[in-house]
Amino acid sequence: MKNQPSVSVVIPTYNYGQYIKEAINSALEQTLPPCEIIVADDGSTDDTAKIVAEYGDRVRYIRYEHKGICHLRNALLDEIKGDWFVNLDADDYLAKDFIEQSLAAAVSGDERIAVVYPDRNYFGAEEFEVISEEFSIQKMKRRNLIVMDSLINTAAAREVRFDVAFASGLEDYDFFLGLINVGYIAKAQHKSRVFCRTHKMSRTSAVNKDVYRSNRLMKQMVLKYQQLFSKEEARDALDYYNVPIAMRMHLVQLWKENRIFFMVLYAIKYFFIVLFHPWWIISDIRRIKFLNK
Repeated sequence: MKNQPSVSVVIPTYNYGQYIKEAINSALEQTLPPCEIIVADDGSTDDTAKIVAEYGDRVRYIRYEHKGICHLRNALLDEIKGDWFVNLDADDYLAKDFIEQSLAAAVSGDERIAVVYPDRNYFGAEEFEVISEEFSIQKMKRRNLIVMDSLINTAAAREVRFDVAFASGLEDYDFFLGLINVGYIAKAQHKSRVFCRTHKMSRTSAVNKDVYRSNRLMKQMVLKYQQLFSKEEARDALDYYNVPIAMRMHLVQLWKENRIFFMVLYAIKYFFIVLFHPWWIISDIRRIKFLNK
């Protein structure tokens, strides 16, 4: 392909030395090699630096002071040389043709495409497959469709960057909404695939369990992008992240972890919240009807 865009692979990490070899190896084994591989270390205290050093000049290692994922990604954006970059979490790995397939979709014709996102296989504490939904701005206003392990346009990412106000959660969702807000779109590529490790306690699951925090973060996001949301869309977005839904997600997680005693206690709490706040159930019914239109 003439004038083919260059692609970087960036691997942000914090104390994931035990997994990072698998991530790096998957980047090195790509059928379409990246122009660079960068490991961005958010101040790890494990043996990450020593492990990465084994790869010599095939991998560029940058160590930062520990400030969290939003600060790390913003700093990393200024280091990327590629026209596009693959964000690869340090405990995940790529299918061998990930870059080749993703880039083919990225240059398919629509200049507004800033993100190409894959299907996913989850492994580890839980094992399941996710076939990505097709991109829709309307759906993105209700929930995030895009995994961070995606191919992202570097210039677009620098234009939007990561908001540290969402450092406690939903920072990926905020980033993708930010791209949409300035006119970019995304595209699902079902021929590309990423393998995502699941843990018993991840930061994402922690946000889901803290139901009031997830609800607060969504309110914060709707206010930030109020020019993007109509009143009805804002209401439906908040309904999707309402407290009863988040609580049910937590109940399902407790069931999967076989923590029956805690599940029963939480179910009792859920019952009384619904009993004294019936309008949450009404909004839940309205949300389901809206999503099924």
